[in-house]
Parts: sequence; C-alpha cells; structure tokens
Amino acid sequence: MSQNFYSENEENSFVESLNDFEYLFKNYTKNPPSLQDALYELFLNAGSSKQEAQEIYDHLYLMCDKTVNQNWDLIKKQNPEISKEESLVISSYTYEPKPMYKKYGPYRLLNTNLVANDRKSGVVCIEKYFFLFLSALRKVTISKPKNLFRCINCKVKLEKDENNIKYIPFVKGNEKIFWPFTSTSDDEKIAESFLENGTGTKFILEGDNFI
Repeated sequence: MSQNFYSENEENSFVESLNDFEYLFKNYTKNPPSLQDALYELFLNAGSSKQEAQEIYDHLYLMCDKTVNQNWDLIKKQNPEISKEESLVISSYTYEPKPMYKKYGPYRLLNTNLVANDRKSGVVCIEKYFFLFLSALRKVTISKPKNLFRCINCKVKLEKDENNIKYIPFVKGNEKIFWPFTSTSDDEKIAESFLENGTGTKFILEGDNFI
C-alpha cells in the first residue's frame, strides 16, 4: 500500500482482515449484523433522518428482493455457495435511490468513505455494510481473467507527485490504487459501452493474479 492511513503493523492487519475479518470485523464474525441494521448505519451516518432511512430501506428491499427472486435460478446455478440474503446484499450495492435520496445510494456511501482523507474513520462509518458486502462477495464463484477493462465517460485527472509539483502519467509500471470498489469487465466491448460517443478514459489491467 502506498497511502499510509495506519501504522505499518495496523496497515498489514487491515489487508489481512479482508480475508479473515479478525481486525476490522471482530465484532461481527460470530454475530453478523442484519442488512437492515447495516443500511441504517450507512444512511444515518450520512446524515439521513430515521424516517428517511426507513423509507430508503423499504424501497431498496422491495426492488432488490424482486431482482434476486426473478434471477434466483441463474444466480444459484452460477454461484452454488451463495444464499438469497447474500445475493440481496450484493444487489443492494447497485441500488439507485429515488432522486430525492440519490446521495444515499449504498455504493456512493461505501466508496466515499473508502476514499476519505481519514480512511480509518471512514471505514468505521460503514463497517457493518462493508462486512456484509465482503462476506457476500466471497461466495461468488471465482474466475481468473487474464485482462480486465474499465471505461469512464470523462478524462481522468492525473495525480501529482508527493511534492505536488508535477503530474504523474498513467504508464506501465506506475502504481495506481483503486481504494473504492471499482467496476471492471473481462469483456472489452462491455467496458467501452460506458464511454460517451467513444470519448473518455479507458483502463486496461493486465496480469495473472486477478480474481
């Protein structure tokens, strides 16, 4: 990791916790939170009222439950170890709230806290949902693509060096950390569909250790 937000030992523990949950999620391994509790924490920490949190959750559950049920046979066939509740957690990440509650989209809140300047405090605000989401993703059938593609419909802003003097180009060999969950595809054409009239930024990730 190139961005230190823990001490060296704490940072190593953070990385390891993504596999065993012993560091960040020690309170949840034996007593995992419900999706409702996790989402309430997410919404309330983002500034929603209790009434708003209830309304967003009710609508989210209705839409995501419908999506999972309609696709359950295919989901289970492709991912034999996953449960409906875990599928619902993953579906909730993609949920887009009503326009008036747009800022409370779970993927927005999760990723915003993962790129916060004080990332340690940010993770605490989302830890229940973070735990459930990572747990659910670990039930998805593993594939190992050779290349991954990501396209966005805008020109990416280059980052400056540690002295904030010159911009660092994206070239082979430079390290780029995607702190938030970042969508990719092993199908280049699908990724390119996110460009706007063919204009934007295209990331090509090459390697032999993708999961």
